[in-house]
Amino acid sequence: MNASQEMQAIINTISDPILIIGPSRGRLVACNKAFVDEWGFSEDTFMDRSFLRLPQFSRTILRGLIRIYTRARHRKAKIDPYVFQLPHSDGTLRTISATASPLDGTLSGERCVILRFQILPSVSPDDMQRQEDAVAFNIFADISQEPWLEFRPSIPILAPHFEDGDKTSRLAAIGHRLHLHRASKSAVNFYGLQAVRPNNSSSSDANGKKNERHFLSFFYREEDALRLLDILTTIGFVKAGTSLVDRRGQVMDAEISCAIQFGVGNTITALYCIFHFSEDVVKYRDMLNENRREKEFILNQPFLGVGQLVPKHPLDRPDAVSADEELENYLDTILLMAANDALIGLHGMQKQHFMMRSMPALFPERTSAVLVLKELFVTRQTSFATYDDEGALKNISIFKAVFNNSDQLIRIHIASSPHSLGFAERYNNLPVEAEPDSENADPENA
Repeated sequence: MNASQEMQAIINTISDPILIIGPSRGRLVACNKAFVDEWGFSEDTFMDRSFLRLPQFSRTILRGLIRIYTRARHRKAKIDPYVFQLPHSDGTLRTISATASPLDGTLSGERCVILRFQILPSVSPDDMQRQEDAVAFNIFADISQEPWLEFRPSIPILAPHFEDGDKTSRLAAIGHRLHLHRASKSAVNFYGLQAVRPNNSSSSDANGKKNERHFLSFFYREEDALRLLDILTTIGFVKAGTSLVDRRGQVMDAEISCAIQFGVGNTITALYCIFHFSEDVVKYRDMLNENRREKEFILNQPFLGVGQLVPKHPLDRPDAVSADEELENYLDTILLMAANDALIGLHGMQKQHFMMRSMPALFPERTSAVLVLKELFVTRQTSFATYDDEGALKNISIFKAVFNNSDQLIRIHIASSPHSLGFAERYNNLPVEAEPDSENADPENA
């Protein structure tokens, strides 16, 4: 033992057993007189020994002590006590609460951890089991990859009765009063939350705004949350499918399991939820993310004009008899909803005057737009080239139509380039050449 006389004198004044553990492999630095008296061996027993080799503690107890020692050594903000039972020399079974806290080098000369053991009043086996269950749950929570959330009200809420007439408004009020109390690391990451710890439901974020996330806010559809609350307040547990919104605003289908903790007088004291995502859902989410990144990459190309036309409502295929008239009416309902700088530059316009324009704005003449739209309803893909007055190519655009399951046109993708690179356009704005006279035609070219 190498504790300073000052530190030794201080810890000897504490009536609870004290151990001070150094940073080197859990080496014991000091203990107080109360510790020696409680477990009946002298200071010589501790010489150059790790606290993990103390003979009076079983392996199970040592594991619990290691856990709180490690958290204290890493300066964790909240360290729950470790409670265990140990036989005493008089034959009784004592309940002991061990707490750990970091100790700076002012007294010890190095960064140490102080363990304090407090003798508690007798605890029933049921209480010990509940404490062990709580420890087991905390361990599970640390390693679980599935998001889980704990909600608590500021004061207990009275659950509604079966015969309540205005049950929906009661459930909505309950949902708003159940505030986020604790969340797993995966839930924090999934929802983009700040780290949430117990007793932190009123903590402030970087902007000074309190963390007021309530139960209803975690669902894509509020009616899903109300339906779950209706079942929960009736039978206390539910497992069902629902939709959630992640930190990027994407909707994810998941299976949710929830349980309510009831208090005295049918009051709600806590609500626990865990979400399960299947491999198919995770793969689908990853695919959507990849598609989003690919679209962002394409839209940001400086040399290829890319855009998207979207009709105000899905467009049915026109009748053959009145096709031109119907297509003419369609044109003004098809708006340019997306365009990169390259596409805007090819058309020589400013962005504020280009976006939300109707389809004819992409063509030198309105009749050309009708021609392209008609082709899209037939082949789903076509191309159009624009030439200047001297016959030089200004740009060539490829159009690709997207239809829904009802065979209605819902989107048109555009890709434009100032160079054809040998690609033959389907249509253009060049004057139509006159047909050769059949009587004077060269027989070799007839």
